Amino acid sequence: QKMSLLVGQKIKIPGSNEASSLAQQPVQKEQTHIVKPGEALSLIARQYNQSTADLVAYNNLKKTSLYVGQKIKIPGGVTQS
Repeated sequence: QKMSLLVGQKIKIPGSNEASSLAQQPVQKEQTHIVKPGEALSLIARQYNQSTADLVAYNNLKKTSLYVGQKIKIPGGVTQS
């Protein structure tokens, strides 16, 4: 028997509880970081649990040097406190 699902429809999965279901987990969205004086790309990458190479590629950077006020996109990043 064929069953169809709708986009955004919640389904229950046997053996899982609601607290750990995928539907309940927050979705990580792209963030924007504005470069402050003294910051380097490696420091920003570490702050968001990213690699410098990943940030270079994600932002299509030609070089790793940054300027104050430059906006760097962070892919689905989570900051470390």
